[in-house]
Amino acid sequence: MARLVFILQKMEREPENGEPAEIKIIKKAYKKAFLFVNKGLNTDELGQKEEAKNYYKQGIGHLLRGISARQQSQGAQALNGSLPDICNRR
Repeated sequence: MARLVFILQKMEREPENGEPAEIKIIKKAYKKAFLFVNKGLNTDELGQKEEAKNYYKQGIGHLLRGISARQQSQGAQALNGSLPDICNRR
């Protein structure tokens, strides 16, 4: 049973390509951000300013999602690192 739990936890942490799930989420968000900003630039060059502005906003939203996923990941790592210290103080 413990072996099964270990395997399931490992699968959750490391998708098929071996990357942690957090990295996959961040890469996906940054890729989407790039696509929307690029689309915004192309639309902007065609003179469609309002539509370009919407693409830029969507791109910024994806960038922020990627940043927040990174911060959450770093926060969880920091918390995990400090838990033993807190437990040992008692």
